[in-house]
Amino acid sequence: MTHMKEKQNIFRSASLNDLKVEKKPENLVVEFRDDTKTATTQGKNLNNLQSQVYGENRSRKQLSNESLLNDLDNILRTKLNLSNNILNGSHSGSMDGDMLMNRNISKYNSSPILSQRFTPARHSSNNTNYDSLGMDAGNDILSDPLTVDTSDNLDINGIDSDDDNNAAEEQEDEAFANVDEIDGPITPNQLSPKEDKSKFSSKHDLSIQNDSSSPKSATKNNTGANNIIDYNMPVGEDFQKNLDRRASEILDEDGIKRISKPNIKWSLKDFYNLKDELEEWFTGTDYCQLGQIKSAFKQRVSDPANFVADVEYRNEAINEIFQNLNKNLASSIQAITYISMGTYEYVENVDIHLGTIRQNNIMLVDHLPPLIEVFKEQAMSCQNDTRNLKRKTVLLFFTSTVLYYIINTCIEQRDKSTEDVSRAISYIYEKKLMKFLTEYIEHWRWNSRLSMRIRNMILLLFKTTLLQFGNEKIYKDTKKKIYRYHGLKETNNKCETLTISPLHYEAFREDLTSRFPNYKLPKTDLPESTDDSNSLSQFLEIPRSKSRSVINASLAIPEKHLATPFPSRPSSPVLLQFSDGMKPRKSFQTNMTYPQLYPMDDIPDNPLSRVITPLEDLNVLPTRNDEHNSDIPYSVEEAAGILSDNLEIKLCTKQLWYERNLFMSTERGWKKEIEIVNDSDINKNNIDDDPYNYRSLIWKEKPEELQIMNRIDTYYMDCLASFNSLIFVLLQTIESNLSNVEYKYKGDPSGYDTSLIQPQLEIVRSKEILMRSCSGLLRVLLKWFKLNHVLKFEHLASLIYDFRYITTCSSILGKYADTYCDKVLNNMIEPDRNIWKECSQSNSVYLKSFSEEKRKYNVVILSSFAYLLRILRAITGNKTHRLKSLPLSIGLLFKRYYKLFCLDVYHPILRIVRELTPFKNKRWKSEHMDLISGVYLYEKLELIDNWVTGKDIAGELNDASGQEIALRALLQFYNFTHYKHSMEELGYSEKSMSNVDITAMEGNYSSM
Repeated sequence: MTHMKEKQNIFRSASLNDLKVEKKPENLVVEFRDDTKTATTQGKNLNNLQSQVYGENRSRKQLSNESLLNDLDNILRTKLNLSNNILNGSHSGSMDGDMLMNRNISKYNSSPILSQRFTPARHSSNNTNYDSLGMDAGNDILSDPLTVDTSDNLDINGIDSDDDNNAAEEQEDEAFANVDEIDGPITPNQLSPKEDKSKFSSKHDLSIQNDSSSPKSATKNNTGANNIIDYNMPVGEDFQKNLDRRASEILDEDGIKRISKPNIKWSLKDFYNLKDELEEWFTGTDYCQLGQIKSAFKQRVSDPANFVADVEYRNEAINEIFQNLNKNLASSIQAITYISMGTYEYVENVDIHLGTIRQNNIMLVDHLPPLIEVFKEQAMSCQNDTRNLKRKTVLLFFTSTVLYYIINTCIEQRDKSTEDVSRAISYIYEKKLMKFLTEYIEHWRWNSRLSMRIRNMILLLFKTTLLQFGNEKIYKDTKKKIYRYHGLKETNNKCETLTISPLHYEAFREDLTSRFPNYKLPKTDLPESTDDSNSLSQFLEIPRSKSRSVINASLAIPEKHLATPFPSRPSSPVLLQFSDGMKPRKSFQTNMTYPQLYPMDDIPDNPLSRVITPLEDLNVLPTRNDEHNSDIPYSVEEAAGILSDNLEIKLCTKQLWYERNLFMSTERGWKKEIEIVNDSDINKNNIDDDPYNYRSLIWKEKPEELQIMNRIDTYYMDCLASFNSLIFVLLQTIESNLSNVEYKYKGDPSGYDTSLIQPQLEIVRSKEILMRSCSGLLRVLLKWFKLNHVLKFEHLASLIYDFRYITTCSSILGKYADTYCDKVLNNMIEPDRNIWKECSQSNSVYLKSFSEEKRKYNVVILSSFAYLLRILRAITGNKTHRLKSLPLSIGLLFKRYYKLFCLDVYHPILRIVRELTPFKNKRWKSEHMDLISGVYLYEKLELIDNWVTGKDIAGELNDASGQEIALRALLQFYNFTHYKHSMEELGYSEKSMSNVDITAMEGNYSSM
């Protein structure tokens, strides 16, 4: 460069007034750029510079080049708070300017947005470098040198830098200080470190060009339309493609589209398909038993090929095996296991294999009674014996495998093979297999053994319960029929019609009665109000009406009636008293504890009323000809009619009312003989005594729904004393997943050898499958118990809560919070062995046709969390005392599981949030607004349900403990009244005391 004489290092903390730079000619082209704005000026005209730096379209006075440099000096010294100590320390070094700048940038750059992703481009030696200004949260200062060309006779000593000029520019400095100063692209997607930085080395430099007469500068300034140079920050190619794609989507859309989330097209089911459910039974150590069962089958069946082809021969061979079952137990059980597993050596692919499994297990249904007996014998041997446990536990595995295959086949074929499935259900019910498995698990709690195979027992109990009670489809059909049997109308949660619960309607009725005492309410199916102020059951359901709210105590009492004459004017004006304290806040709320004092203008004689309410003539709204309603506002009468017509009374509510009446009668000493009759002593007259005791109903042929209700009631009666241990074992099994270790690929998975971690992967898979079965079993029991009787449901939910389920569930949610998305989308390393792959090894044709397809979603994990969240919702629903037990961070955990769009996971989360929100402060609500919005989007609300801020928080918290105590007392009364024998096993007994004993006790107390 011809004008270059020498170069001088200028540190950012140095004053530009101290530099000796010669003045530049008038035709100097100065290009200035900071991290967020761009400015260009030609000569002394700096108007464009001001508008681009500050982003404001306002006219300013023309500044000279000296003013520009003085402005930069003030920014560097005043606004960035640079000290002379750092200046001195920086000058003391002997490091080259370029090296010092690189060192300081790398030392300062600590922001995650800026970390080594953006490097300021370097000019050649004939240009000046202006690098990014670095600012962190502390007072550490970046003092890298700037190289300025001093050969152009710039005279900076002549710049006016006195206090007046500084004061005039103070407002401009303040505006510049508020600009974001970020060392890097202000984009969500930074440039990749692998991108070539030379792409923006000439176009996006931070520089001052001091030689506009050079050919390069002239060429650069004259290119493009209107000599416009793009000074925008560089954008990565991937991010630019995303921007273009999103811009095209916005142009094509008519409205605003919500932020997209990964949509999980999955729905919760208790039973998905036969292939997946059978695969969950086996672990890596079970595959070594396959060779034994194949050889035993060939020994017991003379013609295996004909067994597969001929159905009659197959049936004869199976009968022969069962006839010799007691003579040669081991080989017979192994041969039956091979038959139940589908004789996989003689099939060609997975579909044919599954078809053979269905045919063979339907044939084995008629032999279920002897199979169940053998299973019980082997299970008891593994529980009590001390010799030959290895052989006995193998036989237990084979017999349980046959039962598991038969039960799963019956669940799948329930709609197709109705008669065979009905026989299987009857055999299992008569043999009380569910009771045996529950007591077996209870015994394992106190005397655990590896030979008892508790994992297989839990899986078998889950599927047996599902067969005896029914899947989702059976549940919906049964619910409709049971509601119809009791004369109730079932409402669908997905229905667009809004309803109101009896508790909220009672609160509305209390408010309406307190404001309008002589209003006659519409007739409803609600029971008549009773005086329960002295009963413990009053805490079960407390209507939170506005007339009972504590806020009424702070509201003014209405003292004037508008119908009275206006009072005379005061003789002197009332002086307003001012004080230095807080001004009293005026409240314009209505005191709901006092009746309405003001007259209404919408009475029948007022013609304006007929104009305002023209829909009355169409019989759309309730009639107003009743003399009792003449003084009621029409809006109030309309609201009462709408709410009464949409009152929803559920079966569980009627059951609770019935038992509460019995409880209150017992409290008052009105003893009623309630005898639980046996099936042989059923009396037709006992039907009206308890309409919800399905075991006492007489039917020549009971419908299927009543048979299911009878099986539920029998299981509850048989296992009431064992539920405690069952829940303990299930929750402890779920907690075992807290120690799981997850593995994930980094990059291409083809180059990894996972053979060393396969045992660990098998353990994790087995524990997660067991977690799904445990949580699914609890969920199925809760769901069917609630349909049978609400107090059965409440009893089981109370036991789950007592065993600290909230802590267990929160721990599991926290464990999988970070890996939830990867687990659901199958991004983790999974074990490479399964039962179908092992079966294909015995047949070359089967092996060639076998291919593993990677599943899109991890059904086990999705089902587990859907079950866990539903159980959490069930035990905390409408119970303030239990809501207080939720951890403070539960909202943050819910937000982690809100990342993937899945309604079956959303529903329990949003229902918990709906009940939890009124007890939280404004900050919590603002931080969890996405969850609150989800309640309005995906949940069904009631007609008058101000759930965000409308609850009586003080009243709810004060009555929380009373509600829990009243519920426990009602549960004890219900169980002891209806299941006295089962309660006696738990230590409860009926205490009777004669009058003589009472008199004697009174004498003992009086003598003390």
